[in-house]
Amino acid sequence: MNRQQQAREPLSNQPAGAGMPGSPGERPASDDRRVRTLVTVIVAAATIVPLYAILVAVVVRSGLFEFNGSRLTDVQFKGLWAFVGVTVTASAVTLGAWFAKLHNDRTLASTKDADIRRDNLTRESLERQKLDTAVACLGLISKDGIYASNASIAGGLATLVQLGHPIIATRALISALSDSKVDMNTATWVIGKVLTTEYTAGTDDDLAAAKEEAALLLYSCVQNLASEKVAGEFCWPDAVMAQWPKNLSRNASLNLVHSLVELLLSRSKKWWTDGGFTYTWVVYTLDEAVTHDENPEPRKLAADVGLLLLDLMPDGCRVSGIRDSRPKSDVRARMVRIGGQAENLTTTIGDKLKLWARDELPGSGVVMGPGIPVANAPSGEIDPQQPSSLN
Repeated sequence: MNRQQQAREPLSNQPAGAGMPGSPGERPASDDRRVRTLVTVIVAAATIVPLYAILVAVVVRSGLFEFNGSRLTDVQFKGLWAFVGVTVTASAVTLGAWFAKLHNDRTLASTKDADIRRDNLTRESLERQKLDTAVACLGLISKDGIYASNASIAGGLATLVQLGHPIIATRALISALSDSKVDMNTATWVIGKVLTTEYTAGTDDDLAAAKEEAALLLYSCVQNLASEKVAGEFCWPDAVMAQWPKNLSRNASLNLVHSLVELLLSRSKKWWTDGGFTYTWVVYTLDEAVTHDENPEPRKLAADVGLLLLDLMPDGCRVSGIRDSRPKSDVRARMVRIGGQAENLTTTIGDKLKLWARDELPGSGVVMGPGIPVANAPSGEIDPQQPSSLN
């Protein structure tokens, strides 16, 4: 369980793997060989042809083909054969170098092709091993309908995320939650891992879908995240506590903003402030969303909610995060700058927050969430003022 103001280390993201030889977009080796061969032919021709042209010109001008003419003098004869010798030698050296280069090019190309094939085989082998490991992780979570311990489930789900299968991890987590076989601490920790990972063995769309499902799952579980026995104690992903995940879709960001609001409303204001704790980390997180989220609608909604919460905070109170705090005026200025207005909120959200601030929200503000989502249902586009539902 998380305690308010508890220090946390920032989450690290798994870097995407570097590209390998033979990947799409790389020019084929055969094209390189053709270019090199053409260049070699041009250079050889530019070297040999002029020499033989000069030789022919000298022979013609010397009158060698005039059989009725006078004999060549010794000087002319020696000069002619000296030139012929030099020309033939230069041609032989050039042609020898050319054939040697062609042989070396073929050897180099063959070696490069072999390296590419070996790299491709290595990559395919690694992918197969990752897939085998993913299957083994699913077996570690549940085997023959019997779930493992929470530690094994958490380790298996985390391994799936690290191997680039966040969508599988999210679907497995949904099933485990539906069967009540995993605790909320584990669930929120895995959700945080999915929200922050940037590595996937699938496509970018798969990664975006996994993050959307993780954000929606968090919203679905939000009424069960705050302790009923210990004030100020709750489960929550570190990735959405006084910081904001990167590269989220519009739907994922909107669901996270709604989740923050519903977490706050799930317990009374007194519950949040007993024992010297504070709920202002929620405003701090909304400020992070305003600053770092890439989607305009979630940023606007975060600003609207944040400004209302700032209005409900006592004067002179600072907005506390996990490691530091910010002046209310600075937070308010950032939210107003992007067009935030508390009046933009629907009466449902605004009235609930105002009742919550006076400790007058019926039933401690427990929300009516959509419940655990069905694993194979799409999230779709959602209204900024209404959380997404998989029902």
